[in-house]
Amino acid sequence: MRKITLTALALISSVALIACNDNEEKNTNKVENQEVKTAVLKADLNVPKKAKIGDKVEFQVKVTEGEKIITDASEVMFEIENDNTGSDKMLEAKVNKDKIYVAKMTIKEAGEYAITAHVTNGEAHEMVDADMQVAGDNSKADKHGGKSEEEHAHAHAHDDTTATFSQTTAKRGENTSFGVTIKHDGKSLTDAKVRFQIVNNSTEEAGWLTLKEKADGTYEAKHAFNDAGTYKVTLHVEKGKELHFHEEKTFTIK
Repeated sequence: MRKITLTALALISSVALIACNDNEEKNTNKVENQEVKTAVLKADLNVPKKAKIGDKVEFQVKVTEGEKIITDASEVMFEIENDNTGSDKMLEAKVNKDKIYVAKMTIKEAGEYAITAHVTNGEAHEMVDADMQVAGDNSKADKHGGKSEEEHAHAHAHDDTTATFSQTTAKRGENTSFGVTIKHDGKSLTDAKVRFQIVNNSTEEAGWLTLKEKADGTYEAKHAFNDAGTYKVTLHVEKGKELHFHEEKTFTIK
């Protein structure tokens, strides 16, 4: 009788173990399926392919995660760079009634433009590029050695603006203070808009870090890098409509 009881208990235990393993396998499959179905941030950029000086153009980007249209992204910016003149500016995008992020700009100079939409939503980042060609005359280009007023102002900003970085290395996961001291025409540049555009060289994930002025001409922000490796960090400095300075650095995270 005792042997029969022990055998029955062993059989029940085996059945329970098999059922438990089946449940664990089903739960694991559910988790794996959920991970596969995780929505990916996507940005669809739409810009005019051609324009003329004086045109007011509109840049558009539709932001989605899976089938969901995103209208409350953390940040959406358009970077407008003229490859011919080197001018570079940032435009903040706003959502319109069609749930699309838009920004408008009046064209002031000819050239080959590279338009980049920078989209950040939580920890997800997406960058997408497009080109725009602007034709125009050079009637404004005789007072500054063949450069237009805008080209001259941009060149002046770069020639007479310097930036000194306080820190270009850090430890992974450690909240580190990054700073930069900026001077223009030999004087501390105050009340400027200063930001880092950060791109992970390995994953190409991108984001923005806004620096605050701690002293005259000195701007700082704290940031923790989650991954070790090298990052391309582009400093963007803006003040008024004429000063836009940018400089690239490599940050090393160990």
